[in-house]
Amino acid sequence: EKTERLVPKCWMGLGDWIADLRLRLGEAVGGTAALRRQGMLVNDFRDSPYAHPLFVERSPHVAVLAEPLLYRSRLIGVITVGRNDPDRPFTEEDQRLLRLFATQAAIAVENARLFQEQQQAYVKLQQAQEELVRTEKLRALGQMGAGIAHDLNNMLAAVLGQAELLKLR
Repeated sequence: EKTERLVPKCWMGLGDWIADLRLRLGEAVGGTAALRRQGMLVNDFRDSPYAHPLFVERSPHVAVLAEPLLYRSRLIGVITVGRNDPDRPFTEEDQRLLRLFATQAAIAVENARLFQEQQQAYVKLQQAQEELVRTEKLRALGQMGAGIAHDLNNMLAAVLGQAELLKLR
């Protein structure tokens, strides 16, 4: 949502070319579903205005379903499914099933993101605690060193006093 770009993260049945694809919101079927924040069913994909030239050139899809992954109205991504058989178009039931899956997938993706954030925060907290312990150890060593120096100074002052008296005699 921040970059207004869709970046493929997982795919099956398409080549590695898709890894370099970056769709703007409103571009192709997936980008349009993301922009509209509603699912799309395109059974005439190759002749549709939503057909992206790379998909037409490199994929065998004749029909495409797309559903946005929304978590509390925030766009997380889009799930897109293609069909290669022209004799088996997608149905509204297929679209409902994908919508249900997209709802659950959005929750799972958000939970994974939150878990990762929590893990990173935990690591930062551990580092901060370790730094605090090191700082406290150094502070305690400094106080102990100052105390020892003070005690040693008192003893040396007595010795110096006696030495001054001996010097006078």
